[in-house]
Amino acid sequence: MQGAPDNEVLQFLKSDFGDPPHQGLQLRSAWDRLAEHGFSDLSLQRIHAHYEFPEEDRSERCKAATEFLAGNPYCQVDKEDLVDRLQLHFQGDENKIGSWNGYVGCKCSLN
Repeated sequence: MQGAPDNEVLQFLKSDFGDPPHQGLQLRSAWDRLAEHGFSDLSLQRIHAHYEFPEEDRSERCKAATEFLAGNPYCQVDKEDLVDRLQLHFQGDENKIGSWNGYVGCKCSLN
């Protein structure tokens, strides 16, 4: 399972000058490996998920989300920049960050 290209978490983690590892390559590698080992009925599935930050106060919501995102090993952004981005994201009543993922599924059978 890997983050989809439109995964909001991944968008927050990357800087203007870099990208996290390419998700499509990782999924393709998993697909090929499963096929090589005889798994059949391979399919690429999408999972719609999100992280929710229930804090009522927007600044507290941004602080919680910043701490969460900054703890990710792929985070390429300073906390100050994350706060600025999250202030825009959490305008109005928004309290979620999308974490859409893709995974390679297959059917298994015993011989």
